[in-house]
Amino acid sequence: MASPQAKKELIVTLIAHLYRKVNAINRRKLNQLILDNSTLHGNYQSYMSYGSEIYTYSGADKHYWKNRVNQVHPQILAPLREYLRGQKQLQAEQSIAIGYIQRIMLASNNRNDFVELLPEALHSKIREPWEFFDAPIKEMCPEFKAAFISTNAHYLTTLKTRLLHDLIAA
Repeated sequence: MASPQAKKELIVTLIAHLYRKVNAINRRKLNQLILDNSTLHGNYQSYMSYGSEIYTYSGADKHYWKNRVNQVHPQILAPLREYLRGQKQLQAEQSIAIGYIQRIMLASNNRNDFVELLPEALHSKIREPWEFFDAPIKEMCPEFKAAFISTNAHYLTTLKTRLLHDLIAA
C-alpha cells in the first residue's frame, strides 16, 4: 500500500502539470495589473494592496515593502475583481480535479487503471516512477471501470476541459 506522502506527491504532480499553463497566464495577468497600478500611482512598486491581501509581482521580495504599499487604483479595481473571480473559479475547478484523482486512488493503485481513467495528456506523469504504484495490484474489471467512468463523468469532463483550454491558449 502506498504511503499518504506518495499519494500526495502524485496528486501535486498531476495538478501542477494540468494547471501549469493557466497558472502562468494568470501570473502574467496579475503582474501586469501590479505594473499598471504602480504606473497609475506614479511610482515603481512591485506590490499592491486590495482588501486584506498584498499582491506581489513575480520575483519581488514577498516580505519587504520599502514604502507604504499602493492601494488598488480605481482604474485597476474592475480588472482585479475579474481576475479574482477567475481565480476563485479556477480553485473550484482544481478541487474537482483533485477529487477525481483521489477517487481513482481509492478505487485502485494499478498504473494501468490510472492510464485508462485519466486523460492521455497526463499519462507521461503516471509513467514516472511512483511509490504509489509499487504494490502489485490487480487491475479493475472492465465493468467496474465503465461504472467508475460513468459515475465520475463530470469530474473527468472537468479535466478534459482544462486540457482543451490549455491547447487553445498555447
